[in-house]
Amino acid sequence: MDKLPHYHTCIQTLLKQHSQFRTQDEAVENELVFDHDRDHYQLIRVDGQGLNRVYHTVLQFDIKDIKIWLQQNTTDIDD
Repeated sequence: MDKLPHYHTCIQTLLKQHSQFRTQDEAVENELVFDHDRDHYQLIRVDGQGLNRVYHTVLQFDIKDIKIWLQQNTTDIDD
């Protein structure tokens, strides 16, 4: 079995599931970023309204040399 398509599916599924969790602030949106060409995958939180701009990476995965790299994980500080 080719691992790469399986890794893509697993990462995307995990990020989609985690994106269902909402913050207490209704204005903050979860955004999924999937760059299949470069194998970068992110879940970010964004709120561009007002002076208090929110841009926060919740989870970031990269696939390099057929290995999954967890580059960012801030799920322990989600509010």
